Amino acid sequence: MRRTVCTSIFLAIAVALSFGSVACSSGDGSVPGPTTSEPISTVTTCNDFTDPPFNYVNGEHQEGFDPDFLRAASTAMGATLRMSDTRFSSLIAGLQAGRCNAITSFMYITPERAKVVDLIPYAESGAGFLVRQASGFRPQELTDLCGHPVSTLQGGVEDALALSTGSLGQQCAAAGRPIAVRSLPTGVAAVQDLVAGRVDAFFMDNAGAVAFAEQYRKDDLVVSNTRLLAPVVAGIAVAKGDARWRSWFTEALRRLTDSGELRRLYDRYGLGPVSAADVDKALAGRPAGSN
Repeated sequence: MRRTVCTSIFLAIAVALSFGSVACSSGDGSVPGPTTSEPISTVTTCNDFTDPPFNYVNGEHQEGFDPDFLRAASTAMGATLRMSDTRFSSLIAGLQAGRCNAITSFMYITPERAKVVDLIPYAESGAGFLVRQASGFRPQELTDLCGHPVSTLQGGVEDALALSTGSLGQQCAAAGRPIAVRSLPTGVAAVQDLVAGRVDAFFMDNAGAVAFAEQYRKDDLVVSNTRLLAPVVAGIAVAKGDARWRSWFTEALRRLTDSGELRRLYDRYGLGPVSAADVDKALAGRPAGSN
């Protein structure tokens, strides 16, 4: 497991596409970048705190996978952490304007993003199944949903896969066991369908499934899958050509991997380590779950 994570991290440096550096702004509100000779004492990140379970605000506290990861990373590297709440659509612009040193907002790696920022793979998410423990239904693979009523989050990756126009939906229909998809506008509505027995599973992002299973523990909901399905790779974004910050985060990941803290964070949030093959797929623009 450790070898897989470290290999993919160093692969990120090797395969990061280089289309020229993006300099940090020196105007008001910018964050100065360190020179190659001075130690890094403070790291400032841009995060969208409207995206649980990855980044969210609970009372006055910034919580989620990314804040927990950043606190562990800054401690391991002996740096002070500052997190700036930034809407997702403005994250890259904020980085390029020098308002932060890095984006840590569980940003998926895509070819388009790799053209404008350097991306350091640090975690994988993927699809999962939330089910009622008493039902006995324990899907492990995507095709286990064939012939079952399933709720999905409207417009989500899983929704697109399961609908009759999606690759999974077509596969199940061709086998004579179509999926009865209930596309719902919110995760809460989809969970309520599951609790009421109107569907056999809520097909959703695995990290969200883990969070809902904890939140609705009294309703006896569990995550049935034992591995991530249709995995997607998230990356830490730094300015194009910024070797200093890229190296800092790579070293932080190495230290957290060696200490076991990264594995503990993955387990807590229903995430997984990065594989080199999935990084290749992401950079090639191949969809989640493709070969």
